[in-house]
Amino acid sequence: MIAAIILASGMSKRLGRNKLLLPLGNKRVIEHVIDNVKSSRIKDIYLVYGKDHQEELKKIAKDKCINSIHNEKYYLGQSTSVKKGIQAIGDNYRGAMFLLGDQPFISHKTINILFDKFISYQRGIIVPTYKGKRGNPVIFSKDFFSEINNIEGDKGGRDIIKSYPNKIKYVPINDNNENIDIDSKEDYHRALKLGIEIFEDYRGEWHC
Repeated sequence: MIAAIILASGMSKRLGRNKLLLPLGNKRVIEHVIDNVKSSRIKDIYLVYGKDHQEELKKIAKDKCINSIHNEKYYLGQSTSVKKGIQAIGDNYRGAMFLLGDQPFISHKTINILFDKFISYQRGIIVPTYKGKRGNPVIFSKDFFSEINNIEGDKGGRDIIKSYPNKIKYVPINDNNENIDIDSKEDYHRALKLGIEIFEDYRGEWHC
């Protein structure tokens, strides 16, 4: 029905090290993202990785029993990872949910809410909002796959979202902390403090 595509090929320029492998609570940032998806109703998961620590990210994907895709053109921007994901899933799914590898607080509950909304409509673009602002993860129906294959640069699917306002179904999410991403040292320290409270209620760690 829907595939989850986790974008994990960024170069972490602002942080100076691979943010996806930073420890956060009882595991690393990217592992939280993967496990949150695995706790949801989405069963087919693809991790798109680049050059930085590619062997380690491949191993994590293997240990978690998810698909991994190498993006050789990671340096050309996020759009290359988005396209890699779409090319990998082909026409086998009615939609694709795109998650950012540096957003460890997107819960399985939120993923399920967005999933259910897509099931209700089957078409269009499902976009969560946090205090009225657009956020992630976003679901695109397969109607947009060919257009996604033509995007360029570091914008991901933002231009497509802007081009089709009448195709968007917005879904308000109550917890604004879920939209936090880790781009800087300040973001990471904030995530560490926030994680102490959130991960106490964590459901478990997923393996094969």
